Amino acid sequence: IDFAWTNTAAVDKTTGDAAPTIELDAVSRAQPTLRVAGATLVGATTYTVAVAGCMREQPSVCGEATRLLELADEPLVAIISGGDRDVGESDALALSACESTDPDEPNAQLDFTWACSSVASANASDAEYDCGVSPPAACDWLLPAGTLAAGRLYTFDVSVSKRGEVANASVAVTVKAGALPAVEIFSLAQAKQNPTTRLRLAGRASLAGADASADGNSSFIPLEWSVDAAIDLSSPLVSTTGNKRANLVVRAGVLTAGATYAFTLCATFAGRVSCATKSVTMNRSPYGGTCTLEHESPVVALSTAVTLRAPQWQDDDEPLEFAYSYVPAALLASGNATLQTLENAAKPLAARSMTKVYVWTTPERGEWSVLCTIYDAYGAKTVLSSPLTVEAASAVQSDQINSLLTSSGAEGNNDKMSNIVASVAAELNVAAERRRRRRLSESSLATSDP
Repeated sequence: IDFAWTNTAAVDKTTGDAAPTIELDAVSRAQPTLRVAGATLVGATTYTVAVAGCMREQPSVCGEATRLLELADEPLVAIISGGDRDVGESDALALSACESTDPDEPNAQLDFTWACSSVASANASDAEYDCGVSPPAACDWLLPAGTLAAGRLYTFDVSVSKRGEVANASVAVTVKAGALPAVEIFSLAQAKQNPTTRLRLAGRASLAGADASADGNSSFIPLEWSVDAAIDLSSPLVSTTGNKRANLVVRAGVLTAGATYAFTLCATFAGRVSCATKSVTMNRSPYGGTCTLEHESPVVALSTAVTLRAPQWQDDDEPLEFAYSYVPAALLASGNATLQTLENAAKPLAARSMTKVYVWTTPERGEWSVLCTIYDAYGAKTVLSSPLTVEAASAVQSDQINSLLTSSGAEGNNDKMSNIVASVAAELNVAAERRRRRRLSESSLATSDP
């Protein structure tokens, strides 16, 4: 079966007028499954996507179907780069919200409204005052040296808007007497970080145009990282970089899923200390679901269908995606398997998708642990396993193999074809080994016959 996907129409939901269609993915538009990148779609637009499937040997025999496709609305993201920080009263302060974005329309025109307030200290009961400065209508704001008064805590807010949609961000700036190193912690690529992978934070400190060295070991501006938890960032068991460099790498598994941490980078110059703080939220893996197998017993290689189901999964960050694979049961039985070990050894059954059900039509003989891996929108994953024993096929007929390969090839299902090849290869290898042993046995009997 040859597949052809097309975007036949697009309609602006606001006006009802025709909108530009999109260029579909050059590879998947000729495959059973079409992949559409969200960045190619425009918000408030309905797209009509059509697929035609035609028999390769009879091109006039076709079937067609259509689907409506819309971009799920994602909220604006407001960011003020650098995080909370200390500055000197004789230093200029540069604020930037230019990293703010609309995930639905990365190139959209955004409007920025800044505000500033100050108190005499961090005490919430102190009277709050306007900063006495006029903010710009741009994404960045430069306050010249001497604008801010020493001994005060300033809060800078930015409101980012686009056609009635609004997002807000703020930073706290503490002003100290004299000049201080300018310390910055760069923004992270995504709103939540996964505790099963390393956390990388990049910082920088400078004074009068002199930057800390790339590895942060500058004798000119000594640096030190800390965190608001009982975690020793200087320990090699916690961090691969230590806590004295501009960049910090925290090992996987150190931080707790669902927790929020405040990481602080401080720079010291001439006995004076300046710091910046970045809040980091750790992602939580999908939860609440199961991974079950449904099949007749016994399961026979190449012939007994096994249905994998992964229902009732939940997460704060959807959509969820599902992947199915299998590993030798002995790997899990050893008790030493890590997530990385499982991923390296896994034989994939189906590519990662939003499908909660998968049918393994040609299981491979052996003792297996079947894996359901569930991913959230930020890549956090949960892996569940179910045991499966697959008995040997009674015989492998060439016409059966040809039929299986032909049907999967006609469907354009490469994953299914790979699974069939693996199962057939296992049966043929066992049969070949049996023949080899039988020949050795017969040869041994012939040699020992007087």
